[in-house]
Amino acid sequence: MKIKSIKNLKNPFEGFGQWKEAIIEHKRKEYKVTFKQFEEGSEFGINEGRISKLTINCGKAKLANYDRGWDIEPADKDTKAVLEVILDNEG
Repeated sequence: MKIKSIKNLKNPFEGFGQWKEAIIEHKRKEYKVTFKQFEEGSEFGINEGRISKLTINCGKAKLANYDRGWDIEPADKDTKAVLEVILDNEG
């Protein structure tokens, strides 16, 4: 599995975290991960880390959504693996 690209998105609210978008290739599929990242970890972050909001999509399917808590938890091992790549590199 590899991160194909990661970029900062336009952020109109300087000082309130940075929005990023990553494309991850895994088993011939592309997963789009959009997340909000802060400089320091927080009680609101995933595993008290720096990511407080996150969405994982594959095609039109929303596979996971975190907004200071799980709305849609990653259900399958591939989505969990994509989440781990983001947390290991950005979280």
